[in-house]
Amino acid sequence: MPVFFERASGAELVDVDGNVYADLCLGDTGAMTGHAPAPTVAAVNERLARGITAMLPTEDAALVLLFSLVASGQIKLRKIDGWQKIGAVLNQHTAVAA
Repeated sequence: MPVFFERASGAELVDVDGNVYADLCLGDTGAMTGHAPAPTVAAVNERLARGITAMLPTEDAALVLLFSLVASGQIKLRKIDGWQKIGAVLNQHTAVAA
């Protein structure tokens, strides 16, 4: 009979009947951090509270784009203070690339 899990935390799994198991088969993510690590849950909840379905770019997306442009060598990073200046740098790069 298959086991159906309701929740997991650390290396423990709890099935729908309330039985607790040690997860000896931790998958990729679980093996690195355990199930539902508190810092990750807190970060995800904080992001969810600010909305996750925006059609326009968010600060998170701008930061990912900036890091990828720097990592690929497409732009060189200089000291930047604040999101407005980062936006200006990204706009400048986009205008040059277009």
